[in-house]
Parts: sequence; structure tokens; C-alpha cells
Amino acid sequence: AWQGMREVQALGRSIDNDASVNLESFAPRFASALRHLETVERWGLFTTPAVIPPLAKLHCAVASIEISQRRPSPAIRHLREAVRLDATNAHAHLELGSLLLEQGASSDGIAHLQRAVALAPDSADAHYNLGVALAMSGNFPEAEREVARAAALNPDDPQITAFQQHLAQTSAAGPRLVP
Repeated sequence: AWQGMREVQALGRSIDNDASVNLESFAPRFASALRHLETVERWGLFTTPAVIPPLAKLHCAVASIEISQRRPSPAIRHLREAVRLDATNAHAHLELGSLLLEQGASSDGIAHLQRAVALAPDSADAHYNLGVALAMSGNFPEAEREVARAAALNPDDPQITAFQQHLAQTSAAGPRLVP
């Protein structure tokens, strides 16, 4: 169990220290750490404050691998575990919300995206994804506000600009389906 805790902490530091880390190259280490996690969680050691953030990051990293391999169900499971362990992890809420929307769970997805925006108000991605989700649900006024916030935070993003223009045209012409 202690080896698992050390592995989780080391992998968490690796992810923190290298934003461009190739998650695929870490897959064998993740698999080993996940085996240890079962023991760590079974013994109740995951409640140690030093272990929770790296453990949540590890679940996020494994979810990224699952997403890259087009396996949404295991990714959702890992992201749910990440937000259960660390409810303040904005990245986990953002990824989970976006993935839930892709899977058709719009109300749950919107709730996680709203949490991501609350935790990371300076995240253009969080505002943009929430805006898209709100537009998909038909809430165009709120969608426009969120996308405008995203555009203010990242005015050079062509995807945000294009969607903001699409929303403006949609508002002017009346409600239509979002592409």
C-alpha cells in the first residue's frame, strides 16, 4: 500500500512538472499505480491529505488515456472518481462535463461545467464548453454570456470567435439547432 501511495505521489508530481507529458508513455506506470490504488483505497489510506490530490490527478490522467483510445465509459468512471476525491479539481469537472455532454447526459454535463467555471473563472475553455452546452440545451442568452466571457479571456481563439458569431446569428434569426 505504501508503495502505491509513493507511486501515486510520484506520478502526480510528474504530471505537475511536465504539462507536455506523453500520457501514453506513462501507461505502464499508471497501470501499476492503479493496481496499488485498490489496496490504498481498501485500507482507507487515500484519505491522507498528501495522497488525495495526486490520486485525483492520476485518475484524470488515466481518463485522458481512455479518451484518446475512444473509451468513454472508463474515462467517465475515472473522472467521477477524480471529482469525488477532489471536488476542487476544475480540470476534472471540465473534462467530465464535456464527456458527459458528448454521451448525451446534458444536465449532468452542464452541472460539472458550471462547477469548472466556478472553480476556474479565468478558464476560457470552461466558459466556452459551458456556453456550447447551454446553447445545446436551448438556453441561448446564458450561452451567449459564457461564450462572450470565453472570448474576452481568449480573443485569438478562432473556434470561440466562430461560435460567438454563430450564436449572434442564431439570436437574430430565432432559435435553431447548434452545429
